[in-house]
Amino acid sequence: MSRKKEKDEILTPLNNEGERGREGEREREEMNSQRGKKKLKINTF
Repeated sequence: MSRKKEKDEILTPLNNEGERGREGEREREEMNSQRGKKKLKINTF
């Protein structure tokens, strides 16, 4: 993840803050989805 962020920052230095915000939102969504999957697995067992 860190390498990807560095590449994005190098490619879009002017739009750094916006890109970081989008990345943060994506990471939160991924974490939430993973939590949901874990909960579903626990419930099914």
